[in-house]
Amino acid sequence: MVRYARQLNLIGKRGQEKLRRAKVIIFGLGGLGNFVSLELTLSGVGKITLVDKDVVSLSDLNRQFLYEEKDVGKKKVLVAARRLREINPDVVIEPIYGDLMKMKIDKLIKDCDLVVDCLDDWKTRWKLFEEVKKAKKPLVHGAVEGWRGQVGFLKENIDKVKKVGLACTAVLSPPVGLVGSLQATICLRYLLGQLKKEFFMTMNLEKGEFKRLEF
Repeated sequence: MVRYARQLNLIGKRGQEKLRRAKVIIFGLGGLGNFVSLELTLSGVGKITLVDKDVVSLSDLNRQFLYEEKDVGKKKVLVAARRLREINPDVVIEPIYGDLMKMKIDKLIKDCDLVVDCLDDWKTRWKLFEEVKKAKKPLVHGAVEGWRGQVGFLKENIDKVKKVGLACTAVLSPPVGLVGSLQATICLRYLLGQLKKEFFMTMNLEKGEFKRLEF
């Protein structure tokens, strides 16, 4: 417990035990997935499943800190899993490499407590949304483009995200870090039993604007 001493002052031993027993699945190991997976690993979430179909490219390295130049061409899920295990051996990391469009998503999410959407492709994201809604699983959504970002905690209102999507074609590290950290915070609050109400939030960091909608 010494590793988690500082956060125990906030969430207590009972809260830490809730995190230890939790199972989270993260779809997408790009910028958002890097931040979310790291922060959940540092916090001691019991099992984290990583799903991605890509390999590391040089253009990823402006925001995806789990990878180095020597990792270019390697599968993201395998590199990320190795790094996260080194960072916190207490956490079980399960990497799954493959195309989400060809996977049986219902089986992947069946035993998890929370689904995290860190995808950057809306066609794939909509498929994930459909399966998550069928399974009645809670979803933490995040997306970034340029100076803008959005996050949400959703279950019954997943469809509303489709209407306001970002393209995720131009990204800087700070907005990615902010959205990813917000996603991780939402995950922790839900797993600790502190978050019940669904909400969706958009932000424009260039203008310093934040808007929140509760369902």
